[in-house]
Amino acid sequence: WDAIPLWHGYTLYAMAVKGGATGQSLTSPSSCLRHYSPVLTAQCQISLDGSCNFFSSNDYTYFLRNTKKLITKRVGHLGGADEDDTQASYISRCRVCMVKI
Repeated sequence: WDAIPLWHGYTLYAMAVKGGATGQSLTSPSSCLRHYSPVLTAQCQISLDGSCNFFSSNDYTYFLRNTKKLITKRVGHLGGADEDDTQASYISRCRVCMVKI
């Protein structure tokens, strides 16, 4: 069988939102996010002038970790996934493919 790669991304395991939790099947394409973000949920509070003020709530996202050794210095949450000192560099990578039969 030939596999055609559709995208690669970061392996999402579960989310805890507003006191409830939901898990992801690791065999599902929805567990492979194209972009990494430590905060996946945001809410909009409409101000008096009609603009939207975004804020994140106390929700949690859980990603599968890879086997890379942790760096002892502070790990930042911004930056490209290819940099050694970002959170994204510690997240397991995934690939979604379509099988051609």
